[in-house]
Amino acid sequence: IRLSLVGSGMCIRDRQVVVSEEGIEQFYQMRITTHYECYPWNEIDTVVLEDRGHPTLAALYFRRGDKTKRLFFDKEDAEKILLLARKQNSAMRIERVEKK
Repeated sequence: IRLSLVGSGMCIRDRQVVVSEEGIEQFYQMRITTHYECYPWNEIDTVVLEDRGHPTLAALYFRRGDKTKRLFFDKEDAEKILLLARKQNSAMRIERVEKK
């Protein structure tokens, strides 16, 4: 699953988020350099799916130690990501939160 954002700022020109069997991978293309960051599944201890009532989108929070990443996905994709997370790390805590 890929997300791509084109930044209007001078620093980040393009950001891609990839959910893979490795984990949550982020690629940043900046004006003068590139950056790669990965949250491997075996280091993610909690994933929280938050449904705020949007018809198609849900937020997923990936926690690794004291850091958390919040990313938005189509609800169908979010469910698939939860299944992949459980498959890759059975010790991971998975929670669901619904805002009313």
